[in-house]
Amino acid sequence: MCSSAKGGFVSFMEKCIDETWERSIPNGAFEPYNQNLTIILDILTAFPLESFPPVLLQKTANALQKWPLISAPTSANPLRQKPHGVRDQWNSALR
Repeated sequence: MCSSAKGGFVSFMEKCIDETWERSIPNGAFEPYNQNLTIILDILTAFPLESFPPVLLQKTANALQKWPLISAPTSANPLRQKPHGVRDQWNSALR
């Protein structure tokens, strides 16, 4: 992927992720969480590790850090407070 294409894709990806976060603001808006996680996981699985563009990996990792309730569940209740529709997406990604 050439440099300008990477920059354009990263910018597009960030806008998509920002949009899904905006859509998730209303109470009960769980589908945007699922869309957000789908975007992130699709990007993380799109490239072999050896050829993953570093800037894309950094931006994707930053987007994933916004998921504290999923990345740090409690041992007593590992599915605590996960938005509906995202639990299955997350669990399938872990397999």
